[in-house]
Amino acid sequence: MHVSRTTLIIRRIGAWLLDTLLALGAWFALAVVGYGRGEDGMLLMQLLYFPLFEYLMRGQTPGKVVFRLTVINRAGQPPCLLQALVRGISRPFEAAFGLIVIWLCAESRHCQRPGDWLARTYVIDSRDLKVLRQQLNEA
Repeated sequence: MHVSRTTLIIRRIGAWLLDTLLALGAWFALAVVGYGRGEDGMLLMQLLYFPLFEYLMRGQTPGKVVFRLTVINRAGQPPCLLQALVRGISRPFEAAFGLIVIWLCAESRHCQRPGDWLARTYVIDSRDLKVLRQQLNEA
């Protein structure tokens, strides 16, 4: 595989930061035109941004594209809608425990955060996806 565990975690944090900034920008743009004002609108944007992009973009968000990451399920396929929703809904809870979640991810066998455990998904380097799919087809 192409990246170390430390590099994967750093890239995941970078992708999350970029996606969070984009989601906040989208929330701000909607608030300027009169939609989604207040904290409820921001929370709703966060809850919708990640699952919609991960489902519609087949396991990626704009941040994951930039950092060359992809979400997959156990079969090596993009997450289903339910898996994307579980990952998205768990994010606000994980954010409350930031460093603990990073530590859990670092200690996890497959660098998974709790939302990945619940959804049974993995975040991998996009370049590894082709190799992984070839290995799954051979098995």
